Amino acid sequence: MRVKCEYCHGEMDDKSPYCPNCGAPNHNIHQTVDGTPKTIEELKQWYIKRNLPPAETTRFFIGVDYKKPKAFGIYKDSNTGEFIVYKNKADGSRAIRYQGCDEAYAVNELYMKLKSEILNQKELNSQKRSNASQRDVKGTLTTIGIVVAFIAILFILIIIDDFFNGFGISFGICIVASPIIFVLLSSYLRDKGIFDTTSTNRRGILSFVVVFIAVFCILFAPIHSYSTAKYYVQDSSDEIYCKYHNDWYVYDYTNNLYTATDKPVDAVKTPVSSLYTENDDWNYSSFTEFKDSGSYDYYYPSSSDSDSDYNWSSSDSWDSSGTDWNSDW
Repeated sequence: MRVKCEYCHGEMDDKSPYCPNCGAPNHNIHQTVDGTPKTIEELKQWYIKRNLPPAETTRFFIGVDYKKPKAFGIYKDSNTGEFIVYKNKADGSRAIRYQGCDEAYAVNELYMKLKSEILNQKELNSQKRSNASQRDVKGTLTTIGIVVAFIAILFILIIIDDFFNGFGISFGICIVASPIIFVLLSSYLRDKGIFDTTSTNRRGILSFVVVFIAVFCILFAPIHSYSTAKYYVQDSSDEIYCKYHNDWYVYDYTNNLYTATDKPVDAVKTPVSSLYTENDDWNYSSFTEFKDSGSYDYYYPSSSDSDSDYNWSSSDSWDSSGTDWNSDW
């Protein structure tokens, strides 16, 4: 059914999360997720429960119209009653992410950005700890052997990918990852005295490696393939489609968003880098992958990790200097 957008009054499908004309949210659709903040006050409480550093450190100002550079924030304009989500850039200019009367939508915009930044900061802390306590892992492969192995794996990936139409990449990742995981696991078991790598029973050790890799591939490859977004182009219409979790989405070039759709006809799988050819309106640099778009958060609101994954540790440090303060968001 077609409905009118509240902002530009253009027509759109009632099941589309965003207006294809102006990108505004479709208020005819209501989705709720338990535990997700819907108001500014709820977002404040979520922030406090995560034990996050002060706003001056994280640069996230909730319920505050912060004027200085380098800041994300949300507040309610007392004059208009509108909710404003903003980003203050490094030069002091302000980019408005959302301005309107939908508090839940406004809060979700900053909520998703905050969660993304928490994970980014955790990754930075993890890398620092890893670099500080890095240990040498003993192996039998020489540098030349590693290079040759990766070249061989590259050719295997290409061959398998062509044969299985996309499944080869997932299987190839298993081929690369499983020996690494085995080395780490066997090292741990050796340190614990459970697994003796110096044993003369080399045939038994080799059998264990083969079985481990086989089981790992069988279990992990389908899961990885299922959770990987794949892109297709339809020659008859030049539309770009994305397949994720066996669901199909069509790409909106103008707003960089995806809308659920039926399985396309005559769609051919293609690498993301080959989807775009430059013209007067857009180019490849403007392409947004499905998981990086707002549509992913809309269609899979419960697919993110539990809130406990965003709890902040007192041993971690928050460094906002790595944030891109020149972009609009």
